[in-house]
Amino acid sequence: MAGPGPGPGGTRGTPETPVQVSVIVPVHNSECWLDECLKSVWEQDFEGAMELSIFNDASKDGSAEIIKKWKIRLEEVGIPVIIGSNDSSEPRGVGFAKNQAVIQSSGTYLCFLDSNFIISQVLVSVLMIYDIFLDLDTEGFSLSMKQELWFKDLKEKGKHIQLFLTLRKVDLLVTNLLTNVRVDCCS
Repeated sequence: MAGPGPGPGGTRGTPETPVQVSVIVPVHNSECWLDECLKSVWEQDFEGAMELSIFNDASKDGSAEIIKKWKIRLEEVGIPVIIGSNDSSEPRGVGFAKNQAVIQSSGTYLCFLDSNFIISQVLVSVLMIYDIFLDLDTEGFSLSMKQELWFKDLKEKGKHIQLFLTLRKVDLLVTNLLTNVRVDCCS
């Protein structure tokens, strides 16, 4: 099993290398599973330029402290971490948190990861190898007008949406490598 991060000589996080992939993580009161989620980002074997864009939506538990801890660990292996937060007393919702994380991100490709999920160590690498990042203009998705405007706005900003949670062909190409696992909540 390969170790976490790109190791010495990796290209993540260098100022000369533009970010290829932004992992988007919305957070709200995720203390009991956030460690496992962020560990799965840390364990990625992708050697390209990747960042974590995380938005904490008014969490009242220990989520903020966990995010700070993982920021240090991730940046030690060359994964820049961008943290945004809603510090009001009321959360604005997962859609708001995802949108804010996208806005603050700089990657060309976006990988969405819910804070109660973990991803396989090879997910980002395999998706880049197989070039499964979707071009929504040519895939013929049926979208609402609001979704079309949101996707159009992202594409104009040079972002590409990667929907790894819903792609069935991923499972056919790399069986069991791309498994997303929901982490059981602590009781």
